Parts: sequence; structure tokens; C-alpha cells
Amino acid sequence: MNKVFSFLVVLFICMVCAPQVYSQNREHRPKVGLVLSGGGAKGLAHIGAIKVLEEAGIKPDFIAGTSMGSIVGALYAIGYSPGQIEAIARSINWNELLNDEVSRRNISIEEKDEDGKYVAQFRIRNGKVVLPTGLINGYKISLLFSTLTWSVHTISDFNKFPIPFRCIATDIETIEPVVLTEGFLPDALRASMAIPSVFTPVELNGRLLVDGGVVRNLPAQDVKEMGADIIIGIDVTADLKKKDEISSAFEILDQASTYPIAISNARQRKLCDILISPEVKDYNSFSFSAADTLIRLGEAAARKQWDKLVQLADSLRKWPEKKTAQVNPRQFTSLLVRSIDIEGLQKVSSNVVYGNLGFQEGDSVTLHMLRQGIERIYGTQFFQNVTYKILPDSSGNRLVIKVKEQEFNFVKFSFNYNNDFKAAVLLNATYRNVLGEGSRMLGDLRLSENPSVKLHYTIHTNWRPNIGFSQMFVYNIFDAPFYSTNGEKITTFNYRHLFSETEFRSVFSNSLLAGAGITVQQQVTDARYDPFDSLNIQIRSWKLTGRILYDNLDVSVFPRMGARSEIRLEHFFGIDRSKENNSLSSKFWTASFSSERLVSVYPQFSFLGGISAGITQSQTIDPVHYFYLGGENPYEPRMFTFPGMPLMGASGVNFLALKFGIQAEPWRDVFLFFRLGTAELKPRIDELWK
Repeated sequence: MNKVFSFLVVLFICMVCAPQVYSQNREHRPKVGLVLSGGGAKGLAHIGAIKVLEEAGIKPDFIAGTSMGSIVGALYAIGYSPGQIEAIARSINWNELLNDEVSRRNISIEEKDEDGKYVAQFRIRNGKVVLPTGLINGYKISLLFSTLTWSVHTISDFNKFPIPFRCIATDIETIEPVVLTEGFLPDALRASMAIPSVFTPVELNGRLLVDGGVVRNLPAQDVKEMGADIIIGIDVTADLKKKDEISSAFEILDQASTYPIAISNARQRKLCDILISPEVKDYNSFSFSAADTLIRLGEAAARKQWDKLVQLADSLRKWPEKKTAQVNPRQFTSLLVRSIDIEGLQKVSSNVVYGNLGFQEGDSVTLHMLRQGIERIYGTQFFQNVTYKILPDSSGNRLVIKVKEQEFNFVKFSFNYNNDFKAAVLLNATYRNVLGEGSRMLGDLRLSENPSVKLHYTIHTNWRPNIGFSQMFVYNIFDAPFYSTNGEKITTFNYRHLFSETEFRSVFSNSLLAGAGITVQQQVTDARYDPFDSLNIQIRSWKLTGRILYDNLDVSVFPRMGARSEIRLEHFFGIDRSKENNSLSSKFWTASFSSERLVSVYPQFSFLGGISAGITQSQTIDPVHYFYLGGENPYEPRMFTFPGMPLMGASGVNFLALKFGIQAEPWRDVFLFFRLGTAELKPRIDELWK
């Protein structure tokens, strides 16, 4: 009886103090492995749990993670403290991070007129519509990973991190786990968290990779293979639902897709000596707004295992404290860029990259400058992805810009209605690198009572400063009202304008463009009413144009801040009229200026101010060459918006107009306006100032 009792006592001690007893019986210090599961936003609970591990005195020897677990685990492995990781998680604007849209201010000025214009687009490759491989390309996520991990950009072997690290991805072709042990860490993390159909997959070493949670969401066996003797697992994976919890087709589908993960997790959990399972069932993979709560839940779950954690920490103290390589993971404030290299260019000119980067070799570059430069390169829309790598050396830093060129063309559409041009269907086709490297061919079609067609070809050359060539063909048709000087509508003309414009341009920045070119055009007017048939005319003419355009508005539709200004100098010549009129000038020049600025004084409240002016050398020109106030047509640069004025409500050869306004957004995307303006239209230039 005494022998049986003694045996039971020894068995009880071994079960309760397993880590400690296990440690005491080894000749060398046992290795601790930390395993972090995937789970999207729920994985933020890992941060709180790791804080408790450190509080208990446990520092892992190995780390393996999947998806969000790989992200948290990688930051911890390269030297970030739990407090630093928590601060990063709290500071991130998750909605913006998961949205690949680039700020309009960082979009190429040549693309700004197309921004926000269409409601949907389809990708085209080899003449066929291609569905996207994911809803989110993840450009901003890759950029964030590059920024957070810049201190280990030179380390390709994950075993050489302060804490050896593994992350798990899935080969979508074979549905096999891929254990990532080396390479560029941001690429590995991006692959490990590529939730199928949500994020686009990542191609690494010839394999197409998606989220590791598909096959192994809790990679306990991987830290065991690294040499871990004791495994601590933190698992935020959702359990299979009970029968009473399944009440819809979606929940049935979710249960079926979750089953393989549950089977894998059950096997991996058995390998864990200490398992921490935060209570996160009320949250989902995109509950990033609950970051604070999820971190606290991770901490609370770890504290439930406090006694085991302390016992393990006490047992490990019997061996000398391990030494780890010290790496400073903090974000840089500025660094000297000795050289700049570009990887991945095939068809696009390197000047597209260099011209948008915003700094040169030998410059001291801040993190903000680097981020803005990368976003501007992406904003040219010639690339599917843009990331960077910093490789320090004794003389400075080598900056490597890694690009993936856009391999798709696009067809876009939208619907539009306004009082001037009525309802319309807008169609667009955009092709890149088809007619020359670094080229864009764009076709616009407006289907309505007032249709228009535009073909626009641009190409970036290898000349500096970022000089390009543009060729545009436009055929624009609309009903143009004609008003008397006292504001009375006299008649309506059917106006048809066909022109071809050739321009050489220099894009100085995403906000500034200068161009000079030549245009040949034909303008035809047909009066809707018989008494005005005598005013019908057909005119062919040429013009030389020089212009400067500045545009840094924050959004295209209902901007809240920023400015848009344009200066145009035009010389008309070679005017050929269907009806001879020797009293009208056969050549003349005009100059025009328009500027509008919005100042945000409160997030939902802006002041607006604007000025427009136009002068003409001659007083005797055809009405089709007048300046017009009221309405707006993107293909008619001689039309200027004016508060309260109907389409083309006032016209003349010289004018000066001022406008002011207040814009409020009391509810999201609901705007209230108050605008007023004053204008002068005179036959002589000097009369404008009297």
C-alpha cells in the first residue's frame, strides 16, 4: 500500500511540475518554442499574451507563426518588444492599410482626370476578361512590412534573427505547407497572410503561395523541428460550431471550409506543453477596430496559465542566461542613400521610377520621403506592386526599389447625369506598354444625347526631366446654348468639335506638368431654329499651345482641400471658314488662367476661392473661339465654371471672374454648398481693369 501511495505522489508531482522536472533531468538548457496561430485581427491577441510571457520571465528560443501570427512573431523575433508591437498595432489605420487606393495627390498628374471617374473595372489579358486572384493587392501591407523590418533587410537567413523564426504559407497548386526559412522577410510575411480570394497570392521561388492557415494554422511541429523541447502555443483559431449554431447556408459553407483547419489544429495542439487560447469567438478576422480589446483578451488568457509559466521560467533559471544577437528594430528617422537600384523593370522606362521617387543618390532621406516616393511610383499605375529594400554599407545605404509591372489592361464603366449634358454611360479602355515601352493608350466613349469620343496616347521617354509625348484625338458633340449680353437665351446650336492635339510635356512632379504642342481642329455649328441658319458655320484652324497645369486636390469629386491651376497660351492661325468674312481675324493669340483653392478649416468644413481670366489679342473673332462662363466640359478648355450661371451663360473675348464659397459635409458623402461670384466681360483688354 505504501508503495502504491508513493507511486501516485511521484506521478502527481510529475504532472503538475512537468516543465520543471523535465528541465532538471536534462544536461543542457531546454529550448522553448513559441507558436502563434493565424486568425486575422484576432491574432492581435498574441501581443497581450507575449507581454505576459515576458512578465513571467520567458523568452523563447524559437518562433513559428502563420498569417497574423507570423507578422507578430516576426516583429518579436527581429527585436521589437511586446510594448513596441502593441504601439504599432494601435497606431495603424487598418481600414486604410487594407485599401490599396493611393492618395490622389500621389497619383501621376496624367492620371488624375481619370481618378474616381468609374464605378467598376475589369482586367483584360490576351483579349479576355480575367477575374482578379484577390480583392486586395496588398501594396500598402508590403510597404508597411518593408518599413517595419528595414533593420534586417540584409539578413536572408531567418535563423540569424535574434530569435530564429519560421513562417508558414501554402502552395496553392499542391495544397502543401511551405515552411519559409529564408529570403526577404516582407515577402515571406505577405505570402503567409495571403487569405485566398481576399489577398492576391505571392509568387516565391517558382511557387504560388497563399495563407499558411489553409494547411497548418498552428505550426507547433515546425518549432519542434527547429529544436524546441518545450512548446508554448497561442491559438486564436475558431472552434467548429455546434449543431445549434449553424442556421444558414453561409454557416454551413464556413463549417465545411473550417473542418480541415480544425483537424490540423487538433494535432498541433497536442504538441504544445502550454496552450493559451484567448476568448475571441465574438470577433472575426477583420475586427481590427477592436484592437485594444483583443490585446487585453490575449493578456487575460495568458494569465490563466500564469502558474505554469512561472514554473517554467523558474526551471529555466537553473541554466546560464542565453545570449542573443542584438538588432535595433526601430524605424529610421533619416538615412544617407548612396545608390539607387531598380529591380523588375521590363517595359517601363526607369525615368518613371526615378522621376517620381523625389530624391537622388547622395541625398539624406527620411522615412516620410521614402514612403511618399514609393506611393508616387505606384500611383503612375504602371506597376502592380512596389516595395523597397535598404542594404547598409560602410559608405552609406543602397536603396533597392523592387517593382512588378502591370500585366493587365482594363475596361471600365460608369454612369453620369448632370443638368447640362443629361444621362450618360461612360466607357473606358486603358492599355499600357502596347505601343512602346512606358506607353498608355486610353479610349473614352460617352454614350448620351451629347456623345463624345477620345483616344489618347502617351509615352514616357528616356529624356530628362521626365519628358513625354502625347497624341490625342477627340470628337465632341453637344447642344450649346447661345445667350444675349443681357442673359436672354437666343438659340441653341448643335456644336461638333473634332480635333487632334500633339504635345510634348514634362512632368515635374505628381502635381505639376508643363506642355507645348500643336492642334488642328474643325468646329461646326448648326442652329436648332431656322431663323438663325445664317449663324451656322464650319471652321478649320490650327493653334499652337503652351500650358502649365498644377493639381494637388485631395479627391476628384467634391474635394475638401488643395488647389488646381492652369495657365494656357494659344496662338490660332490658318483659320478657314465655310463662309468668308474678311472682317474676322485669320490669326490671333489668347491667354487664360484659372485657379481654384480649397482650405479645410475643419474636417467637414472648407472655404473655397477661385479666379479665372482670359484675354484675346483681337476683338473680331468667331464666336466658337470666345471664352464661355457657366458649365464645364473636359474637352473644351475655353469653358469656365461660374456659380449660378447656366451652361455657356455668358461669353466674350476678354473676361475676369472671381468666386467664393463654403462647403460643408454634415454627413459622410453628403455635401452642402454656398457659392457666389462676380465677373466682367469686355471687348477690350484694358476695360477689364476699369
